[in-house]
Amino acid sequence: MQTLTIPQIFSRWSFYQYHYQSLIQQPECYTILVENAFITVFPFRKVQLYLGDLLQLWFSRHWQVQPTCQLFENLLQVTKNLQHTPVFVYQIQANLLTGSHCAEVWDQSACHKQSTQIDHALRYWITYRLLQKPANVQTIYA
Repeated sequence: MQTLTIPQIFSRWSFYQYHYQSLIQQPECYTILVENAFITVFPFRKVQLYLGDLLQLWFSRHWQVQPTCQLFENLLQVTKNLQHTPVFVYQIQANLLTGSHCAEVWDQSACHKQSTQIDHALRYWITYRLLQKPANVQTIYA
């Protein structure tokens, strides 16, 4: 089974934007695994994410987060943050009991991954569970 990495996906971002609808309708394209892409929200089981899952979540803007800017940063840093594009969530590790909600995101403008805290991890989990998948696509629990 083919596996993609997050940098590989974003290096061909325009391809995925253009072919998005056909990719998510074909089970063999939808089910391409993405390395280190998963969601685990305790007490639920960890789920490996497919390319089709991520494309749906990103293009619907449900798994995008806006970077925040600090009020007392210098002007250069504030300007940089205000011009920053959204980052794309591809990995969530959360615990509903402790309130720990961490995510790995891809910053497309800087072309690198970073870790961040997110609010409302259950919202991300529910959004994932509501995805429409092609027939015969099985969820992979890790």
